[in-house]
Amino acid sequence: VYTVLRHQGAIYDGLQRHGYRYDFVANLRVGNFTSEAQIARAQIFNSLTLARAGDIVVEYRARSRKIPHTGMDGGDTQGRIINLTHNQQAIGAMGDFAFLAAEVGSDFAKNQVLKIFKNNDVRDAAVQTSGDNNHHIGTLQIIEVTDQGAIAYVINSNQEILLGDTTGSS
Repeated sequence: VYTVLRHQGAIYDGLQRHGYRYDFVANLRVGNFTSEAQIARAQIFNSLTLARAGDIVVEYRARSRKIPHTGMDGGDTQGRIINLTHNQQAIGAMGDFAFLAAEVGSDFAKNQVLKIFKNNDVRDAAVQTSGDNNHHIGTLQIIEVTDQGAIAYVINSNQEILLGDTTGSS
């Protein structure tokens, strides 16, 4: 069983690239290879959209992720939300995934639970709320750590979450 992914471009925070985004297309089950031409017949299942030229096939990747019910304290780890569940998504909430960039000197760890704080510098007058930048607006849990940051699941939120909002323990 394999997974088909579609490249969606790089994830940037200003001018710094933090990684690449690949969206799930489908899973496929490969039949027998013909030895002469290395060609195989495959059956697509769990498809979100049609596969097309340019999509890549990788080892099976589960489409769903297990979210632990308990997590570890975030310590002094601090980060910034630089991407959300869908490409070009600017507003997030409970149930979304968030890509985090670590602040200098911070290291993420799997299962870490961090608070989300609003950053008024990224909010325009239409969505700006009263209070300072340290207003707690939600909680997320780290589910995967990369060399450039982390992927987290938003456990809860009491306001919209915007790109540029910060994370930390206090």
